[in-house]
Amino acid sequence: MPGKASKVTITEKQLVVLDELSRSRTFSRAVVQRAMIVLLAFQGLLNEEIAPQVGINRQQVGVWRQRWHDAWDALCVWECSEPRRLREAILCVFVLDGWHRTSQAALAKVAG
Repeated sequence: MPGKASKVTITEKQLVVLDELSRSRTFSRAVVQRAMIVLLAFQGLLNEEIAPQVGINRQQVGVWRQRWHDAWDALCVWECSEPRRLREAILCVFVLDGWHRTSQAALAKVAG
């Protein structure tokens, strides 16, 4: 039995960046796919509905949906403190290795 999917929230600026990434022909297929997952989840589609559209299973859709959900607060910090770097922060969410450093730096900047 599937669990409850994480709610996906997107600001207007994040929507613009995600839309650009989802249509990109220069970024990797994985980045394009992850942007599409977030956009489709924001539209209210279930993981089972998103999976065939992006070519992965529903569990992987859930993983990326959860990662976006977990990163959202830090992305909002980036958006408010350094809006010109929002695209970079979103890319770091989609490239797992970069996210931890990005979120820590963003939160430290606001706290400091």
